[in-house]
Amino acid sequence: MDSASLTDVRRDYGSRRLDRAALAPTPWEQLERWLAEAAEVDPEDYNAMHLATVGAGGMPSGRIVLARGVAPDGVTFYTNYNSLKGRELTGSPVAALTFFWRELERQVRIQGEVFRVSAEES
Repeated sequence: MDSASLTDVRRDYGSRRLDRAALAPTPWEQLERWLAEAAEVDPEDYNAMHLATVGAGGMPSGRIVLARGVAPDGVTFYTNYNSLKGRELTGSPVAALTFFWRELERQVRIQGEVFRVSAEES
């Protein structure tokens, strides 16, 4: 595939409009609803999300990880503290994540501070 053909690729993502009247009372409840819908479509990877951290000198770094929990206080994921991701989160404890469900024509973006869960939980 040549790069010129990339400019010709376009998909209309308008078939699943967001109906504000049907939204859950809180963003976290809505995320839980959409995760449940995504699990029906893709039971193996519905909890995959792109995680972006900040590395040395402010350089962004991204990878795909699995969400292990969703609650009003945040999204839980696990990492090796000595990995590049773990070191970046220790050095700059902020991150951005994106869930993307192509089949559902939805994505959710979350950003904020990152905290370690208890040793018992991890």
